[in-house]
Amino acid sequence: MKLVKFQNPIPSIIDQFINHDFFDWNDHPFLSNRPSMPSVNIKEDKDAYYLDVMLPGFVKSDINLEITDDVLSISSEKQSDNTIKDGDVISRQEYTYRSFVRSFKLPHLIKEDKIEANFKNGILTITIPKMEEAKAK
Repeated sequence: MKLVKFQNPIPSIIDQFINHDFFDWNDHPFLSNRPSMPSVNIKEDKDAYYLDVMLPGFVKSDINLEITDDVLSISSEKQSDNTIKDGDVISRQEYTYRSFVRSFKLPHLIKEDKIEANFKNGILTITIPKMEEAKAK
């Protein structure tokens, strides 16, 4: 005998209210233009840590890096150029404004003054060299 859970093809308003997760902020349509967090890959070898931050649509001048109290913060604020030219007829325009802040606690045994960042093809690569004491033998 098979157990099959019945699923109402037309859920009622009461079912939607009861089964809805009101704390799932990813599910709200009014948040479709919310800021999104860039994806980050963190790698490590014997000499350094590497952060690869995916930032499509950004340019180097849009990105801010800051180190405060052993915390590396990567941020950006970008507003699209929505200037209207003479003769343009606009039937719909959705302004875009993107901003984000990602912060990472840095390990203690790093060379903070030797941190390097490179931006190429929408990927920000941050190299954080380790001190000799932190390198694996």
